[in-house]
Amino acid sequence: MNIVKSLIISCSRRTDIPAFLMTWIIERLKEGYVDVVNSFNKNQVTRIFLNQSK
Repeated sequence: MNIVKSLIISCSRRTDIPAFLMTWIIERLKEGYVDVVNSFNKNQVTRIFLNQSK
């Protein structure tokens, strides 16, 4: 699993998250991370931390 640290969240490239998945993104913000599956390689998962403490 890759781990990525970033200051900018670009979360609407694949779908309109604010319109359709707002509850999901709020839960992800509470948890502090999101796991992103590579659409070309389902076995490649990248964990992106959403807080600066990790």
